[in-house]
Amino acid sequence: MISADTLFATPRDATVWLLICAFVLAAAVTRTGLAGRAPPSSSPAPGPCAGWCT
Repeated sequence: MISADTLFATPRDATVWLLICAFVLAAAVTRTGLAGRAPPSSSPAPGPCAGWCT
């Protein structure tokens, strides 16, 4: 078994932790099915215009 100091010594940079959290969040979104319920990117953005401003 390794100590906590050894485990956390390498990824001290915030970018590394941001990348790790992004993968964990992506896995959670995929596993819960939220990714499949998201609207397609071609749909108009929500907001006051709702697609009719352009």
